[in-house]
Amino acid sequence: MAKNSVYFVEDLHTCYWEEYGGGQGKKESFLEKTKNLIDELQADHSRGVFKPSKFTRETFSICIYDSVVIFEKGDVFRKEAPQRGELEAL
Repeated sequence: MAKNSVYFVEDLHTCYWEEYGGGQGKKESFLEKTKNLIDELQADHSRGVFKPSKFTRETFSICIYDSVVIFEKGDVFRKEAPQRGELEAL
């Protein structure tokens, strides 16, 4: 995919249909692969559980709708969670 692009994948309801090679939890289905990409997208926040990849660095978002997944691509740099001091007692 080109940098700074949006990629739509549609008709994903067929990932659940056996006649299209799908089925619940079937590793080869596009939806199962997308579930793994969600972890890869969040790799910077996983405390080392997932190693950041090219996908992590080039994907802004994954949006999931009924039968559609949308990927938004572009340069992404290391994401940092805000750091705060000790919580004060209420």
